Amino acid sequence: MLFIVSLFFFPNELLENYKWITVALIVAFFVCIHPKIINFFLGIIGKLFKKDLKIPMKYSQMLKVVLLFIGNWLIVGTGFFILVQSIYPSIELSQMLFCAGIWGISAIMGILAIFAPSGLGVREGIIVAGLMMIMPEGDAMVISVVSRLWQT
Repeated sequence: MLFIVSLFFFPNELLENYKWITVALIVAFFVCIHPKIINFFLGIIGKLFKKDLKIPMKYSQMLKVVLLFIGNWLIVGTGFFILVQSIYPSIELSQMLFCAGIWGISAIMGILAIFAPSGLGVREGIIVAGLMMIMPEGDAMVISVVSRLWQT
């Protein structure tokens, strides 16, 4: 979610043409976290595994949890931006949300990459690919390795 919102602040003409997709993704995200929708899909998965899976939360509670997670990612992402700025000082403050979004999306994709322990290599690749849009490749590679050490 943080990465999707960060796309609004990324200065690129290519992304200017697709702002409506970004808005649609944000709306789809908030629709998909509704407990009725989640419970529908959990019911299908529960039938496959013969278990009763349900989320006993209201939509307002789900929104609070999501906002807490977004706040957490924002705090950690700000730390990542400070790390990036310590290595590549010419990065602007306006790109903080973009850096935080790269950190968040790389962490999630690293967790989802079941073939790589702790997302080793996956996270670094995503960080390099994202940071290459705003800095030279060599600096992006150094930051990706240092970020793994920072996380550890």
